[in-house]
Amino acid sequence: PSGVIPDMRGWTIKGKPISGRAVLSQEMDGNKSHSHTARAQDTDLGTKSTSSFDYGTKSTNTTGNHTHQFGGYINSYWGDSNHTSFQPGGGAWTQAAGDHAHTV
Repeated sequence: PSGVIPDMRGWTIKGKPISGRAVLSQEMDGNKSHSHTARAQDTDLGTKSTSSFDYGTKSTNTTGNHTHQFGGYINSYWGDSNHTSFQPGGGAWTQAAGDHAHTV
C-alpha cells in the first residue's frame, strides 16, 4: 500500500480476506446484491422487563444569570411563520434571564 487513503465513498473497510486478496485492495460492489433467510419474528428474544424508581421532583440551582454573545440575527417571514436566525460572530448579546431554577 502507498499509505495514502483513497476516496472510499461506497466502500467497506474489511479485514484481510481469506481469498488471498491483498490487504487494503479494492473489493468494489462485491456485496451489493444479496439476501438472507433469517427473519426477526423467528428469533425468540424471551421476555424482557425493566424496573423503575421514582426519584421525585428535583430542581436545578439558581445560579443561572448569564448572557450569550452572537453576531446578530435575521428575521425571516414566509407563509404563516416568522423565524429568527442567529448569525455567528460577536456583535450582539442575548438578554439575561436572571437567576432562575428549572424543575426536572
